[in-house]
Parts: sequence; structure tokens; C-alpha cells
Amino acid sequence: MTNYERIFLFDFDGTLTRKELLPEIGKKLGSIKSKQIAELTEMAIKGNVPYHENLRRRVEVLKEVPISEVKEIVKNIPLFEELALFVQTHSHRCRIVTANLDVWIEDFCSSLGVKTYMSSAIQKNDYIIQLKNVINKKEIASKYNNVVAIGDGHNDAGMMEVAKVGIACGLLHEPAESLFQVASHISYSEKSLCRILQLLL
Repeated sequence: MTNYERIFLFDFDGTLTRKELLPEIGKKLGSIKSKQIAELTEMAIKGNVPYHENLRRRVEVLKEVPISEVKEIVKNIPLFEELALFVQTHSHRCRIVTANLDVWIEDFCSSLGVKTYMSSAIQKNDYIIQLKNVINKKEIASKYNNVVAIGDGHNDAGMMEVAKVGIACGLLHEPAESLFQVASHISYSEKSLCRILQLLL
């Protein structure tokens, strides 16, 4: 890989996946907590509250679910197949950059063969004890010289600010309004997104 090759940084939930993971975990906790997680996730996507605080609140609720159960949920989360194929085919130039937790998704992302930047948690006896670190996507994007950033949520705006190319995705839901200020492209279909990515190789 040379300094001139573009590096593709992908958000995970709602960008590579056809479902948001945390609401899927929330379904294990009954209707009240499930609704709470769904509402907090929507707020996080839109950027209505500080992301670090929002994630901390969601993890505080979801840590009741054993990590092993979450990993089974992750295994069954459907991907956007054509997009996942692009990532796997060009794995040396693709990275996953997600605020999701290492204890939940690290094994799954490793199976895709892609380097992944994640938030981290402290675990004990199959349960999360506490949130340890929340990644800063802008800092990660700044490590690379020629970045294409792809995402759908407010917390993806930072990496798009420093990217050469920013692609706001509307594959699962409407992109966060903040992305429209920093993205150079907007895509509402998997096929059109993959066409853009192929042109940027």
C-alpha cells in the first residue's frame, strides 16, 4: 500500500449492517428497555445528545445481556452483501471504524478480514462491567493520508471532515443532518454506493 492509495473507512451499524445492533440487543430485555434503547440509538444517529454520554447510557442498560448472547446476535445480523463483498475484496484498503464495543463485535469483524477500530469495555464472567473507551473517529481518520469515509450517523461527521471524500449513506435510514454539511457524496442505495466506491479505487 502506498500513500497515494485511498483508504476506505466504513461505519458499521446501518452502513455495513442492515440492522442497528444495539436495538437488536435491547430486544433481549423486554419492551420497555427495548424501546429505551431504540430511542437512544435514534438520538445518537441524529446527534441530539453528546455521543459519548449516549453510548454510556445504552451500555449501562445493555450490560445486563451476557456477552456470549450478544455475539450470537451479531452472527445473525444481516449485512449489505454487495458492500461487504467490496470490503472483503479490498480488505487491505478498508477499515471498519465503529463506536460499537470490542467485546461484542471484534470476533465478527475479524471474520471479515478487515482491520477494525472499536470502542472498548471491561468484562468479567461474560458480562460488561463498564465502558472503558469510546473511539474518536476523526482522530482515526487523521492517521491516514487519503481517506474515503462512509457512514450514516452524526458521529461519522468528524471522520468526513478530514477525509478527501465523504459519503453519507441512507441505506437503512436518513443520514444525520450534520453529514450533509461535510459529505461530498450522498447515496441511498447499495448499488449506487458500490458504484461510487469502485470509481474511487
